Amino acid sequence: MVTLKVCMFVYNNFKHDTRVLKEAKSLTLAGYQVTVVALLDDDSKPYEEIEGIRIIRVVKNPLDFRILKGVSEFTPLGAARNFWRWGKTVARQPVSVTLNGLYEKLKQLRAWFKAPETEVVEKPSLWDSIKQAFQQAWQDIRKKGKKAYLKEAWQKNPLFFLGLQGLFFFTYCFHLVVNPVYYWGIKRPAKICWKRYLKRWFYWGIKRPAKICWKRYLKRWWYWGIKRPAKICWKRYLKRWWYWGVKRPAKIFWKRYLKRWFYWGIQRPAKIFWKRYLKRWWYWGIQRPAKIFWKCYLKRWWYWGIQRPAKIFWHRHFYRTLRKLLVSVHRPLCFLDYHYRSLQVVTQEPADIYHAHDLNVLAVAYHAAQRQGAKLVYDSHEFYVERNRQYSLSRVGKFLLSRFEEFLIRRSDAVITVSDTIAKQLAQRYRVPVPTVILNAPALVRRSCQTPEQSIRLALDIPADYHLLLYSGGITFNRGLEKIIESLHYLTDCHFVMMGYGSQKYIEQLQNLAVNVGVASRVSLFGPVPSEAVTTYAASADLGIAAIENVCLSYYYCAPNKLFEYISAGLPVIASNFPEMQKIITQYALGCTFDPSQPEDIARAAREVLSNREGLHQMRENTWVASQMYNWENESKKLLALYQTLG
Repeated sequence: MVTLKVCMFVYNNFKHDTRVLKEAKSLTLAGYQVTVVALLDDDSKPYEEIEGIRIIRVVKNPLDFRILKGVSEFTPLGAARNFWRWGKTVARQPVSVTLNGLYEKLKQLRAWFKAPETEVVEKPSLWDSIKQAFQQAWQDIRKKGKKAYLKEAWQKNPLFFLGLQGLFFFTYCFHLVVNPVYYWGIKRPAKICWKRYLKRWFYWGIKRPAKICWKRYLKRWWYWGIKRPAKICWKRYLKRWWYWGVKRPAKIFWKRYLKRWFYWGIQRPAKIFWKRYLKRWWYWGIQRPAKIFWKCYLKRWWYWGIQRPAKIFWHRHFYRTLRKLLVSVHRPLCFLDYHYRSLQVVTQEPADIYHAHDLNVLAVAYHAAQRQGAKLVYDSHEFYVERNRQYSLSRVGKFLLSRFEEFLIRRSDAVITVSDTIAKQLAQRYRVPVPTVILNAPALVRRSCQTPEQSIRLALDIPADYHLLLYSGGITFNRGLEKIIESLHYLTDCHFVMMGYGSQKYIEQLQNLAVNVGVASRVSLFGPVPSEAVTTYAASADLGIAAIENVCLSYYYCAPNKLFEYISAGLPVIASNFPEMQKIITQYALGCTFDPSQPEDIARAAREVLSNREGLHQMRENTWVASQMYNWENESKKLLALYQTLG
C-alpha cells in the first residue's frame, strides 16, 4: 500500500489549534504522512516534529511591515546629505566604478523588497532517491544471485512484483537479456566492420589525401604567400618607421622640453604659491572661521530649526498617513505573504492531498493542488464570510469575499465544516453538495477521581461554599465575558473562572469591569493548560458556561469546542440560546439556555441549574451519555472515511 502524503495549511503557530492537531494525529495514526505549514512567532520553532507530524513554520513579514520599517529609518535631510556625499565620491571615480556601484545599490534595493526565503530542511529529490534505490537493488541481486533474491523477496512479500522492488528486478533481468544481444548483434559487428573495412577506407580515402594536400600545396602557399611577406614587411619597413618616426621623437620631445616646462612652469610654482600664501589664508580666512561659526551658531540652529522639525514632520504626517493607508490592506498583505512563503515550501515536497484550514489559507492550498495535480480539502472552521471581526466588513468587501469563497469551494474535492447549520448554509449559498460535518469534540476520557494537582478550586483557593462557574477557551471579545461578570452581581454564591489565553490588554479591561461591578474577588484567571488536560481541570468546576454573543452568523450557527469539553468533563452546561447549542443541550437534558445579551437571564439560567440538586446530579449523568456520542473517536471516523474516498 502506497503511503499518501497530506499537507495541511493553518494561519497560526499550530500550538493552540486543537482541531488541526486532532485531525493531523488521526491521519498519522491511519498511515498518512502529514505535514503542517504554520506561522512562525517568538514562541515557536521553524521546524519540529510532534507525534509523527512534521511542522514547518514560515516567517510573517508582509510587504507593509517592510515598507514602514524603511520609511521609519528614512529622513529626507539624511538622504540629501548621503546623496551629496555620494555625488562627491562619484565625481572622483571613473565611470565604470560609478556604474558598478549604482548596480550594487539597485541589487540591494531589490533584495530589500524581495521576501526572504524560508529555511527548509534539504532532502534528496525524488529522482535521486529512485536512482539510489535502483543501484542498491542491482547490487543486492548481483551479490545474492537471481534465484536467492527472488526467493527472499517472495517470502517477505508475495506481491513485490507490483512495487518498485519488482520493477528493479525486471529491469535487471531485461538487462541480462538485452546486453548480450546488443554486444553480439550491434557493437561487435560494428567494431569488426570498422577495423576490416571502414578504417582503411577512412585513412586512404580521406585522412592521407588531406595530409598530402596540406604538405605539398597548402603549407608552402601559406608560408610563402602570407606569413613570410608579412613578417618581412614588418621588419624592413613598419618596425623602423614606428620607432624612428613616432616612438623616439615623442620620448625625446617629452624629456627635453615638456617635462622641465611642466615642472618649473606649473607644478613647482603652484606648490610654492599654495604653501606660502593660499594654505594659511584658506585655514585662517575660511576653514577656521567657518568651523567656529558652525559650532557656535549654525549647528544648534540647524538641529532645532531644520533637522528636528523636518524629522517630526516626516514621522507625524507622512509616516502616520502611510501607516493608516497600509492598515486597510494589512490582512490581505499578510495572507499574500503567507501564500508566497508557503508555496515555496510545499513546491519542494509535493503531496497527494492539500488540506486548507479555513478560507484564509484556501488559496495557497488550491494553487499547490493545481501545480501538483493533487486533491484539495477545504476545512471551514466557521462561517468565514460571516465570522466575528473587530471591524465589520463593508457590503462590497463581503460580496467580494463571498465570490472568492464560492470560486474556491466549487473547485475543492471535499468540504468539511463544524456544524449542521453551517453546512446547510454553505450548500445553499454556493450551490454545492452539503459538506461533511466533523464536530470539534474532544477525545473520549474516562471518568476518574479528581486529583488535587488538577483542581481549579484548590489551585485558586476558592471556598467550598461557592459554586464554580467555568469558561474555557480563548479570552477575547464577543464571547460574552462582560455579561457573565455583570451577572455575578445577581449570583452572590458563585465564583467565575476564565481558563484560557488572551491578550493582556483585554484581560485588564475585564478586571477593571469586575472592579466596577464590585465582584473582583469572585473573578479569577487560570491557565492556559495543555489541550489534553482541559477536560481534567474542567471536571473540578460545578457549571460550564458558553455565553457567546449574537454578533455574527458564524457565532449564531456555531457548535463550539468548549461545549463538548464541558460535556466530556461531566459538567452541566448553560449556553446561549442559539440553534446548535440549544439542540444538543435540550436533546440530552444537559442544562438550559439563556439570552446572552441579558446578565439577568444568565443569572436566572445559572440559578435554575444550581438550585436543583437532584436535577444537577441527573445532568451530570446525562453528560456521560452525550459524551459517548460527541467525541473525537466518532468524528475521526468521518474524517478517515472522507479521506478514503479521495485516495
